[in-house]
Amino acid sequence: SEGAAQVLVKVSGTDILTWEPAAHSRRTEPAGFHAWNVVEIRCRLPKATAVRPGGAAQTGALTALRYFAWEGGNQATDFSGMFGYCTGLIAVKTLDTAQAVNMSGMFQCCRSLTAIPVLSTEKVSNTARMFQECSSLPAVPELNTRNVTNAASMFEGCGSLSAAPELELPLLGSAANMFYGCGSLLSVPRLGLTGSIRNLNSLFTGCSCLGALRLDPEVSGWAGRPLSIEGCALGREALLQLFRSLPVLTAAKSLTITGNPGAGELTEADTALAAERNWTLVL
Repeated sequence: SEGAAQVLVKVSGTDILTWEPAAHSRRTEPAGFHAWNVVEIRCRLPKATAVRPGGAAQTGALTALRYFAWEGGNQATDFSGMFGYCTGLIAVKTLDTAQAVNMSGMFQCCRSLTAIPVLSTEKVSNTARMFQECSSLPAVPELNTRNVTNAASMFEGCGSLSAAPELELPLLGSAANMFYGCGSLLSVPRLGLTGSIRNLNSLFTGCSCLGALRLDPEVSGWAGRPLSIEGCALGREALLQLFRSLPVLTAAKSLTITGNPGAGELTEADTALAAERNWTLVL
């Protein structure tokens, strides 16, 4: 009841496969596990398949947790919801994700998070809601997203994110709300959206500071999807850079640029850059 400065738990003679405080919700004691004043966790579980200080809801997470480190390698593949709703989490120090295939909701609603390590994401296919509502996170390390098929709401609500990492997304199906509400986002260096994309709804809604965006002009076979960057901050030169990076479509689709400061400065020659790639501008 008075707390402890440090607790060391050592288990021998067996292999721990999962560790998640939410399991206590199925027990009568100890009660109120989600409110435990655990501020730092360091673990070494080389054969573990799941370590989840977080949960699917606020009451399923260690909300006082500030720092986390997983020392050494591990065999975990499912990192979905790992730190979900750990609202006090400030930094993840070390974490081996070499075997990861699912990172959906991994840091969802970690509103105090400011630092994460470089993550191995070569095998990951699902990053939906991975950083959703990480409102204090200023930057994200480079991510290998070549196998990602679902990135919906990946950075939604990341209000402190000023620059997105370069993203190669050849297999992506949904990018809906991917950067929704990223009000501090200044640039997206390269967004490799390809023919498999099905959903671009609200991709940049609320990105009022976005002043630079590039797609991948080398993409082929893309049937095209309407794209909106309405209400962003692209000037004329930034819009021209965007037009030159547009993939050539087999069927005309719209590109909405209403509300960007450079939209009213475009000449006929400028808009022709988009038209020759089969994009119809909505000014």
